[in-house]
Amino acid sequence: MPLKKGSSKEVIEANIKELIAAGHEPDQAAAIAYKEAGMAKDESIRFALDSVRRLDADGRLHVAVSNISKS
Repeated sequence: MPLKKGSSKEVIEANIKELIAAGHEPDQAAAIAYKEAGMAKDESIRFALDSVRRLDADGRLHVAVSNISKS
């Protein structure tokens, strides 16, 4: 099944699910989906889908927790 067109969160999530069902690893599926949505500027960029990182509607990456160092 071809990927859906668009860059909304719902379209990207649907494309990721479709790519995973087709046999892609989750991080690879996310990279492909974001690239198809026009949000990845480089093929080497991979986005992890977790509760800490997300992309907003403008394509900016938001990180909720980022430990730079620990004692």
